[in-house]
Amino acid sequence: MADWNTWKEKALNLTRTGVGKAKVLGEIARLNLDNLSEEEKIKKAYIEMGERYMSLHQDAPEEGYEVMVQNVRKARENIAANKEKIAKLKAEEDLTDDDLKEVIPDIALDAAAETKTVE
Repeated sequence: MADWNTWKEKALNLTRTGVGKAKVLGEIARLNLDNLSEEEKIKKAYIEMGERYMSLHQDAPEEGYEVMVQNVRKARENIAANKEKIAKLKAEEDLTDDDLKEVIPDIALDAAAETKTVE
């Protein structure tokens, strides 16, 4: 009978340890998710700061920002040129967005539709 009690106590201890570790692992996972959420907030704030900076200083960027502003200008020019090419190709082939959905993943079409240019 002593062996059974010993095994029973060991099993209970193991279960308690497992439950305790599961709680700790769950808390770590929750905290990691919280951190990801906070990092996303930071990224959004940086984006908003950059957009505000561009709206205020795109014609006369402060020292150290010239290259970044030029990169944004160039990217905007590339986007505009690509949109013109897309419109021309669609017109030449008499294509609609519905036609494109058959061969282009929705995510690419959604990204194209959501592309905005902050002036």
